[in-house]
Amino acid sequence: MEGVSIWLPPKGSKSSSMDPIRAGLLNLLVHVKLGTISRFIEVGKIKGKMRAEIIKGQYHSCDMIGVDPLLQRQGFGCKMIEAKLLDFDREEMPCYLETSKHENIAYYERFGFSQINEYKIHDVGVFCLNRDPNATRV
Repeated sequence: MEGVSIWLPPKGSKSSSMDPIRAGLLNLLVHVKLGTISRFIEVGKIKGKMRAEIIKGQYHSCDMIGVDPLLQRQGFGCKMIEAKLLDFDREEMPCYLETSKHENIAYYERFGFSQINEYKIHDVGVFCLNRDPNATRV
């Protein structure tokens, strides 16, 4: 496996109560300390509140993307992102993402994302980017 990504559908999309289990929630509960899970939930609530303030309407969200460090800079992240953006362009649906690394902004701008906001969670900067459907790729 070269990498993984988690893309969240627009609010109100059909989902199943089995989706969290298929996504590995049980494995998370078994292998992660309770304090870590509590912080994860807290950060998730803060991010959800901020998203509601920052972006309106329906949108897809890139919640997480990562490539094996030994395989980075070989195009795997690019392939994962481009495949999803093609789907979103067909749906004429915007896409939103957040990164805590300022240097990642330029990477996402190559796909047509623009920084629209930033905020902090526990002194960690969160940079918010949005991409309109069929945005120009650089």
